[in-house]
Amino acid sequence: MVDEYQDTNALQAQIIRLLAATHNNVAVVGDDAQSIYSFRGANFRNIMDFPEVFPGTRVIKLEENYRSTQPILNLTNKIIQLAKERYDKRLFTHKQEGETPVLVQAESEQMQSRFVCQKILELREEGVPLWDIAVLFRSSFHSFDLELELARHNIPFIKRGGFQFMETTHIKDLLAHLRILANPQDTISWNRVLLLLEGVGPQMSQKITGWLLAGSQPVERLRTFQAKAKIAHELKTLAQVLQYASQAERPAEQTQYLMQYYVPILKRSHPDDHPKRLRDLEHFQGITDRYRSLERLLADMALEPPTIASEASWP
Repeated sequence: MVDEYQDTNALQAQIIRLLAATHNNVAVVGDDAQSIYSFRGANFRNIMDFPEVFPGTRVIKLEENYRSTQPILNLTNKIIQLAKERYDKRLFTHKQEGETPVLVQAESEQMQSRFVCQKILELREEGVPLWDIAVLFRSSFHSFDLELELARHNIPFIKRGGFQFMETTHIKDLLAHLRILANPQDTISWNRVLLLLEGVGPQMSQKITGWLLAGSQPVERLRTFQAKAKIAHELKTLAQVLQYASQAERPAEQTQYLMQYYVPILKRSHPDDHPKRLRDLEHFQGITDRYRSLERLLADMALEPPTIASEASWP
């Protein structure tokens, strides 16, 4: 017995076939219209070809829905019918009454976020409490742009089932580098950036920071700080990266320079989940592309909407 069969990959389908080689007694549950994990190897052909792989298959359609209203299912049925290859089914429910869904096509992710915020504000003006409003996402990182827009509009929110964008360690690391470009006298950002270097602990970081800020050009002073060869080399590399990034005109270009430097650090410090964190950074880089001013970008990123103590952050 196999659940969510539309999300199996080719190897898993082969294993199932071999396990059933002697008796052909296999029962699977799945929905060809919900195959969304191709990025991790899922192949919807497994469920489409099942009757051919197992001749004599009996298909039982589960078409009654107990959650949605019929207007929502009518839209769903229309979408499913557009698929070139599918199992024929017609979803229905006994909940006949309900509002008709509205489809809004935005020009960009930013425009989508602005629309959602505007709709939330309109609902609030109509007397709908904010705690009665929810925005659903398929994946946590899809909410990052909206989080920024909500903060700009001073709309408080709580994020469930994921991590707030600005509270993730890797985003804070990248922002610390950008803040140094905007303000080389930023003590907190220098400490965070220096602690990312191998061999640099809290005491060493404070010592280097104090020495850097004692002069007029902290980035240049990185090159001449007296330290062990390895640390001295890393300080010179950091100085070079910051210098190149500072010469770029737009935040997106500056971020690109800094990401090339930071990604190896990310892989070293988070060996188990750096691919997921890297996707966050790429999403952040996409956000920076809409800014012409680093100061404006950092001002928007500094907005922190209210949250609750139980909200977790990346370790």
